[in-house]
Amino acid sequence: MPETPSLSFVVICHNAEELVETALARLCTAIERAEWPQAEVVVVDDGSTDRTAEVVASFAARTDVRVRLHSQPNGGRLVASRNGVGHATGELVSFIGERVWMHPDALVNLRQLMAEHPEARVWNCHIDIPRDGNRQAQFWYVLTYLGWRRYLANPRLISFGTEDFDYYPKGTGGFVCPRDLLLDGYAGITSLYDDERNSSDDTALIRWIAERERIWMSPAYSAEYVARSTHRDFVRHARQRGTLLLDSYFSRGTRLHKPLIAYFVLSPLAVLAVLRRPRLLLALPAGLGVVAAVLRRLGVERRDVVGFSLFAPVFGAVFSVGLWRGLLDMARSRVWRRRSLTGGARDADDR
Repeated sequence: MPETPSLSFVVICHNAEELVETALARLCTAIERAEWPQAEVVVVDDGSTDRTAEVVASFAARTDVRVRLHSQPNGGRLVASRNGVGHATGELVSFIGERVWMHPDALVNLRQLMAEHPEARVWNCHIDIPRDGNRQAQFWYVLTYLGWRRYLANPRLISFGTEDFDYYPKGTGGFVCPRDLLLDGYAGITSLYDDERNSSDDTALIRWIAERERIWMSPAYSAEYVARSTHRDFVRHARQRGTLLLDSYFSRGTRLHKPLIAYFVLSPLAVLAVLRRPRLLLALPAGLGVVAAVLRRLGVERRDVVGFSLFAPVFGAVFSVGLWRGLLDMARSRVWRRRSLTGGARDADDR
């Protein structure tokens, strides 16, 4: 078997005292079962106001795996992940959050996959979403299934590049990449927003990487995502996803660039139409019924269809707020940048 490169896991967490210990325990179990050489865990506490740092420090003192804690003021996931890579020492770096729990043999399987495919340097993690008794998890599962059905309808060993990038799952949960490539990627991407707390930490970066290396994934290298379960968390997360999606897909050439433009043109007209004729809202249940029938034909389980139908109206409204918030932030950022450039040019002329 070829020599296994050293690996650093960067764990990003914020107010995660209830989940982070289990996430770290599952990760360290996977590391120990794989006997991964020179593996380490770098935890970046992104400005938590609860006991996250204490929980991590306590766990680090009890495990045989090297666990280091770095605390920073709240700067968002992009800043936290970038700083985490800066602190990492491994040849490879992988990201997880407190809601991503590694399967016990995930890294055993990843070592085997890397040995069988030495040309594959970048790996995306297969993410399962346990959803028994959690309607929100059922909603997110269906949304994910619709977006990435090309893979999720038949999970298997695959690789993808820029030509089919938008049709396969990707995210920083379990994403594995050479450290030097990640550092180059951070230097090579820009956000639509000046406030990096609203910036996407995954899609733009992974798209940049896909332009240079094919991304591989297999259900053998897998983890599970622990979905939120409270309505408050659902609303906050849905709004955030809207803002992050704009940063990920509003650029030209992406799968959603034109649909997003159409949304921003048509959604105000739809709101005006509903305000003038509230009876139009009566069509919503019929529309959900059609969507449910389509989902069943696509093979989605009945329980998941129910969860999706219950949360879809709330998600649609809150996600829209996130999209418009992102558009306004993007506009303010562009105005600020233009003024800064104009001011800089004026100062140069004065000199």
